[in-house]
Amino acid sequence: GSIALVMSKIKEGQKLYRQKLAAEREREDLVAQDQLITSTSRNVPRLKDLLIRPNLTGTRKGMGTLEAHVNGFRFISQKGDKVDMTYKNIRNAFFQPCDGEMIVCLHFHFRHPILVGGKKRTDVQFYTEVVEASQDLSNRRSNIYDRDELEEEQRDRQMRANINKAFSTFVKRVEEAADEQVEFDIPFRKLGFTGVPPHRQSCLLVPTTNCIVNLTEQPQFVLNLDDLELVHFERVQFSLKNFDMVFIFKDYSSTPATSSSRRARPRSTGAAS
Repeated sequence: GSIALVMSKIKEGQKLYRQKLAAEREREDLVAQDQLITSTSRNVPRLKDLLIRPNLTGTRKGMGTLEAHVNGFRFISQKGDKVDMTYKNIRNAFFQPCDGEMIVCLHFHFRHPILVGGKKRTDVQFYTEVVEASQDLSNRRSNIYDRDELEEEQRDRQMRANINKAFSTFVKRVEEAADEQVEFDIPFRKLGFTGVPPHRQSCLLVPTTNCIVNLTEQPQFVLNLDDLELVHFERVQFSLKNFDMVFIFKDYSSTPATSSSRRARPRSTGAAS
């Protein structure tokens, strides 16, 4: 028994040492960030009961509160863990309502990676899951005259509207208080198209004012239009239902990004629509 206990302690010590080395490697080339200046006001813009992606600790979801301060955001988990993000380091900020989505989220894409859960991350997302009322009704036939079903659908719409309003109010307060230090972009879902970004499965790619994104699937995809030199269309033929889009970056040392299997629409000329 004593030998087993000693072996267990040795393995635990080796594990902690490996974790320490990994954390040091992650910090090696991090760009130093400005210190977060916290507000003295008790009425700072605040959103409660948010989940964070990536998780702060392993595979367990961490819930907490997102606050906007003088020069950035601070997320405080229920366990007291903190993630600071300065406005200066945020290249893109997105607000995605839950219209047609399972989540409503705020997504931040950074100029320089920050440490989240001990690893470098260029994207961090704060979200609330929205439960579809249709899930509870999926096992029974739909009836437009079913009062219970109609009431449940109405509650679902009202819940979504309330959540969207809470996030929208937070975004407006942040933009006003930040004095143009951060501006949120909203995806144009109606203009979305199906594609397969690098290292991902087929998903809905949605344009925003400055980017093409998918913020729902894991891992998230953010492509800044300012980084692009041109977009090249491949396999565009009348006989094919799909074609590919290749994004060529201004920085020619960067590998072009390809979105494959974009469905072509009917067209009267040889050009892609």
